[in-house]
Parts: sequence; C-alpha cells; structure tokens
Amino acid sequence: MVKYGSGGIMRGPRKKSPRYRYHIRVRGLKEINLFADKEDKAKYMYLLHKYCKRNKCKVYGYCLMTTHGHLFIDPRGYDISDLMHDINMCYAQYYNKKYDRFGPVFRGRFDSDPVCSDAYSLALSAYIHNNPKDIPNFRGREEYFYYSSYGIYAGLRPNIGNLVDTDYILSLFKLKSRKMAVSKYLKFVKTQKLSRNIRNILDSLSGGEMHIVDAGKLIN
Repeated sequence: MVKYGSGGIMRGPRKKSPRYRYHIRVRGLKEINLFADKEDKAKYMYLLHKYCKRNKCKVYGYCLMTTHGHLFIDPRGYDISDLMHDINMCYAQYYNKKYDRFGPVFRGRFDSDPVCSDAYSLALSAYIHNNPKDIPNFRGREEYFYYSSYGIYAGLRPNIGNLVDTDYILSLFKLKSRKMAVSKYLKFVKTQKLSRNIRNILDSLSGGEMHIVDAGKLIN
C-alpha cells in the first residue's frame, strides 16, 4: 500500500508472514545497469546462495536481466527484509567498488508480493522464466538464458550448490515421475510466453491448462 505524506510518497508496511513465499523484484537506478555483465550476475547469484543457505531459505526460481531481477523465495520463517538487506547491501558495495562510484545502486527498497497459493506459485514461475523472451538471441529458447533458473528445471545445466528447489513446482503437476513433470512444466511455460502478466497466466490455468480447486491445489 502506498501513502502520500508531506515529504512525498511513503510506503506502507510490507506484508509479511512466516507462511508466505515471495515474489521479489530488484531494480537499479535509471542511470545504471544493475547487472551490466556476467560477472555482476554471478556475484548476485553468489550472494543469493550464501544468504539463503545461511538462513535456510528456499529459492524456487530467479531471472537476472540487465536492469532488474526477479526472485521467487520461501524464507521459511526468516525475515524477508533482513535477507534482502544483506544480499543487496553486499551487492551495492561490490558494485560501487567495481565501477568506482558512490551512493545508492538500487531504485528504492525491493518490491515484494506474498505468494499464498500453489496456483499463484506456478503462474509466477512461468512468468519469471519467460522474462528473456524479448532478447533476440533467446526468443523461443528462453530456457537457454544462463542467468535464469529455467535451464535448471529443463535439465540443461547443473543446479550449482543446490540453490534452486525444483521439487515444489514440479510436484504441483501430481505426476508419477519427475521426467513427466518436467515435460509438463516446460510445455506449460512455453504456452504462457505471450501472457503479459501473472494474472493472465492464472486465468489460463483456471480456463483450460489445469483446474484450480480448493486452496489453490492443482489437478490435471
């Protein structure tokens, strides 16, 4: 919730609960590329792994673009603000040293939305993994974009340090084998490539690809 005060925009308290998973969005200042090269992205991934492992948080998905990044995290009771503060503070220190600059790196505090159902989790995962669709070299082959967890789900590269928990998302398909679940998941993500937002994907879930029943539980 955004409120307005005498000093301009004031953000309301962040919605937090030990039961929540979160869609996290980080964005750099307009004048900089937050992840300018492979080294920057690798550094952020290192910090994500370091602090999630230290605090026993789970990562279900991520995608780091040039100007921004998407994370799907289950803090498992740990304070999401503390987690992101540690990651982003260390990254800002690294970034300023590398590029010989001072001051803020991120555009405000990180944005977060609570993820409270299995259906929303699946829709969010597809949305995150389709982020590279507008990059010419990865249009139609988004799973090959290296700084995304999509390739890990697809089995195209190793899950280094077991950073990404793929079991949760794949379990939503209620299929007997992991191979079948992976195939179903990849097909689902590809069918959602033209969806503009998470709401569109949720609508497609309820309208045909799957049926959403009580508590967001999914059935084929």
